[in-house]
Amino acid sequence: MLPRWAVRILRWVLPADRVEDALGDLEEVHRARLAHRRAAGAHLLTLLEAVEMAGAVVLARAGARYTPPVSWIDVKLGLRMLRKHPALTLVGGLSMAFGIFVGAACFEFYSQVLHPQIPFDEGERVVDVALFDTRTREPERRLLHDFLAWRTGLTTVEDLGAARPIVPTLATGDGRAEPIRGAAMTASAFRMTRVPPLMGRTLDASDERAGAPDVVVLGHEAWRTRFGSDPDVVGRRALLAGVEHTIVGVMPEGFGFPSNEELWTPLRVEAGSIQPLQGPGVLVSGRLAEGVTLEQANAELNAVMAAARLERPEAYAQVQPQVAPYAEAFLGVTDLSSRLGVMSINVFAALFLALVCGNVALLVFARAAAREAEIVVRTALGASRRRIVLQLFTEAMALAALAGLLGITAAGWGLERFVSEVLGGNPAFWFHTSLSPRTVVYAAGLAVVGAVVAGVFPALKLTARGMESRLRGASAGGGGLRFGGVWTALIVIQVAATVTFPAVGSFVQEEAANIRAHDFGVATEEYLTARIALNPARGAGAGSDSAGASDEAARHARVVGELKDRLEADPSVRGVTLAADLPGTYHSWRRIELDEGGAAPRNRVDEEGPGRWVSGGKVAPGFFQVLGVRAVQGRVFTDDDTAPDARTVVVNQAFVDSVLGGRNPLGRRIRYLGSGERWDGVALGDEPGPWHRIVGVVPNLGMGNGASGGPRFGGFYHAVPIGSPQAPLLIARANGPAATLSGRLREVAAATDVDVSLLAVRTLDGAKEEALRLYAYWTWVIVGASGLALLLSLAGIYAVMSFTVARRTREIGVRVALGAGPARVAGAVFRRPLIQVAGGIVLGIALSGLLGWGINPEDLGAMPVGLLLAYGTLMAGVCSLACIVPVLRALRVEPAEALSAEA
Repeated sequence: MLPRWAVRILRWVLPADRVEDALGDLEEVHRARLAHRRAAGAHLLTLLEAVEMAGAVVLARAGARYTPPVSWIDVKLGLRMLRKHPALTLVGGLSMAFGIFVGAACFEFYSQVLHPQIPFDEGERVVDVALFDTRTREPERRLLHDFLAWRTGLTTVEDLGAARPIVPTLATGDGRAEPIRGAAMTASAFRMTRVPPLMGRTLDASDERAGAPDVVVLGHEAWRTRFGSDPDVVGRRALLAGVEHTIVGVMPEGFGFPSNEELWTPLRVEAGSIQPLQGPGVLVSGRLAEGVTLEQANAELNAVMAAARLERPEAYAQVQPQVAPYAEAFLGVTDLSSRLGVMSINVFAALFLALVCGNVALLVFARAAAREAEIVVRTALGASRRRIVLQLFTEAMALAALAGLLGITAAGWGLERFVSEVLGGNPAFWFHTSLSPRTVVYAAGLAVVGAVVAGVFPALKLTARGMESRLRGASAGGGGLRFGGVWTALIVIQVAATVTFPAVGSFVQEEAANIRAHDFGVATEEYLTARIALNPARGAGAGSDSAGASDEAARHARVVGELKDRLEADPSVRGVTLAADLPGTYHSWRRIELDEGGAAPRNRVDEEGPGRWVSGGKVAPGFFQVLGVRAVQGRVFTDDDTAPDARTVVVNQAFVDSVLGGRNPLGRRIRYLGSGERWDGVALGDEPGPWHRIVGVVPNLGMGNGASGGPRFGGFYHAVPIGSPQAPLLIARANGPAATLSGRLREVAAATDVDVSLLAVRTLDGAKEEALRLYAYWTWVIVGASGLALLLSLAGIYAVMSFTVARRTREIGVRVALGAGPARVAGAVFRRPLIQVAGGIVLGIALSGLLGWGINPEDLGAMPVGLLLAYGTLMAGVCSLACIVPVLRALRVEPAEALSAEA
């Protein structure tokens, strides 16, 4: 009687009308050969000899036929294998789909950041013209004076235009008055875009003249939501920042230049009114002239600025001109380091996909190894190694195709979530939330690569040279194929990922929980916050800004001061203050040193060199009093601390604990360490800043990357005057629930000045929830990666264990026959996977420590090692569950059956 696998293979490889004849011939030859060997006293017929006989008979009966490398039958067989092994299909398909999802999403992000497509006619020729501060490596946008010179002096850039963001209040006929994103822009900027209006006209040069009528161009979204898509909107009047404007045009859907604005007014600038590198910041853009390259435009701009530097060396000594592609300059990815940073995201995605596909290859190899006898028969029937490899690749490709469809769908959903949750639903106008065709092609390529890794590599291992000796060993019960070092490494890495991803996820969740649960010591429901936006001073129009920098700063201080006084006089308000950042949200890092004995201790985020990174904040006098916070030591700020020569700071308790080791901070001094830092708006370059004296200590209000107030979030505060642009956030304490104060806050702001707008009005708790959006998004990503890692670990260990038990059936039978007990048999089977799991857990704990708690020994000492060890023990138990079924199968092996299994 032929083995079942031989009958199954014949039914796969032969036409139906030839199967019975071939079976009869094989049975006859097999019985004759077996009888001959037994009569001669030889051993039983080996598997290899039986296959050679079967191949000769079948080839003789069926005849040699040419078959294409991959046929529809191969595809059907691949789909049949997916149905036959649902566990492998589910685990492998989900794993590859997640890898393709990560790869496609990262590639789309990479493409839209490094290779953005401006949706204009010849959009690749649209450029940004700017100056860079060589000390801070940041763009210098106070360019109105230079813009007027460039507009007549540059020949390589045409239609040079300027735009300045504004946020005026737009009042419509229905009585609704709300802030709206807009831009004061020159008519040349509209010409540069080459986008015709949907209705009416765009801005004209005559609109920029002093005394010209006030006009406005609406964006498609503003026309739809504020004016109900009125087809007769052109010519209507709209109250913008308290002044009537005539609507002269509506732009088509999708237009939002320079970023994502919804309306445009003329930018009016008087020649000679602005001095070099003074005045408001503007974006200057243009279009490369016909036949001009980016290098030629930069060369001309450098020549123009060299001449300007000779005339005014004090103004232009520390700036460097640059012409760059518009979108890349807008996103800040024009230099090599920033581009490499974005590219590293795509590299990470490729490595992640390689790891996932390698783990799937482990599962496929374990399944394919069980089909080794089938491979031998097909080889004996005339199939070449190439043919076998193509067949297994086709099977893997069927799985990869399904995974690709799922991964592409998930990537599109993830991109929409990224825009809504992380970018707040307001990306640049050229940023699209659907996958581009090249990303779909890239994802298809990832699927093919995944099929190669998961199908071709195991097939090459399975059909490697030495098959004859492996088959003879298999027929003797000694095992043929074995898992080598590569497969062992994959198991260790995936177990490590199983530990690392949840550990990092718990770290992120801990940070989010700290922000959400941190008690500021104040009734947060009583506080309302808003960002103050002050539009340019009105001269000849809404976009005018003829005042000097000092006049504009004085105007800002006057308007904000008046707004504060009006709010404090309102009976529904108990107190008002201002700050650069809200409690419980991110505060920027600053590198400092102490004046006692040299540099302060270094911590995990420190760069090469002395100093320590801590969080810094700027607040107005009265900030702590309005929040009801009292000094733990010393005092809080007064108006005297805003004087230029005061140079005082207040630190939080975490600063005292982590930086000073609990010592008395009063009277000690700190200073910035330069390297791009600014003090009072002036770049420090590479020189340290002035010393600042510590005058008080306050409780931890949440600074840095979280709000736990622990030792890793030490920080300090500077005092800035009321109305300083460095503290644009308003915090008002209500006499009752803060939510009832929102409408009144906007009314007072509108009555104070028509050019002031309050944005993002929400409670202090609402601001905290806003900061948690990014944590929530990455939590979902980490949860998905954790589930994938756990699923792969369990499936991989189970596959390896099942393969090992199947290969060692005869050995286990011999051990049992010689008297080995269940414990010794289980130990022999368990030893290798247990070592692999233990190695992966140790590696995962080490990686978790580095990623979550830093590389500083002090931080590692504070790491909850016990928690990680408990988690590692739990993971060892979970992974061990994958070994139970194979081990029980091994313990049920009967010695007689094992010894005669290959007879």
